[in-house]
Amino acid sequence: MTSHGTGDLERRAWRSVFQDGLWDVALGITFLGTGLAVTLHLSRGWDYLLNALAVALSIAVFSVGKRHITIPRLGWVKFGPRGKQRRRNVVIVLATGVLLTALLRLIPSAFSPTPLVSALTVATLVWTVLSLMAAFWEFSRLYVLAVIISASFFAAELLGRGWPLLAGPAIVLAVGIAYLVRFLKLHPKPAPEVANANA
Repeated sequence: MTSHGTGDLERRAWRSVFQDGLWDVALGITFLGTGLAVTLHLSRGWDYLLNALAVALSIAVFSVGKRHITIPRLGWVKFGPRGKQRRRNVVIVLATGVLLTALLRLIPSAFSPTPLVSALTVATLVWTVLSLMAAFWEFSRLYVLAVIISASFFAAELLGRGWPLLAGPAIVLAVGIAYLVRFLKLHPKPAPEVANANA
C-alpha cells in the first residue's frame, strides 16, 4: 500500500475517534465546572479545586468510556507519527491558552476594562484555543462547540452572571450524549463468542 493510501486510512481512523461523542462529553463536564464555580461565587481556592475536580471527572469519564464503550466496538487503534504530532500540537495549544489566561490576570489594576471589552477578550481567547484544537485535531464539530462555549463566556462576562456558563457547557454535554447514543445504536457491542473468534 502506498504512503498516500496509508495516510488516508490513518486520517479516517483518526476522525472515527470523535464519533462516540466522548470528547464532547469531556469538554462539557470541564466547562460545567467553570460555570459552577462562577455561579456559586466561590473563592479562588475553592474555584481552583472545583475546576480541578471537573477536569479529573472529565478525564475519568472519557477514559472509562473509551475502554468500556468504544474499544469493545471499534477495536484499538494505534496511530503513527502523524497522530502523535496532533497530540503534541494540542498540548502546545492548551499550554499557550493557560499562559494567555494567566497573563490576562496580570493586567495592571490601573486598567479597568469595560464589561464589553472584558467579555470580548475572554471569549476571543476561549474561541481561539478551542478552534486551534479543532484545526490540529481535524475535529470539525469542535468549531461549533467553540462558538457555543465562547458565547457562554461572552454572555457571562458581559452580564456579570454565571448561568450562561452553565447553559453553554450543558448544550455541549447534550450534544456529546446525543452522539454517544447514536454511536451505541450504530455499533452494538459484539457478542462474546464473536469477539473471541475475532481475537
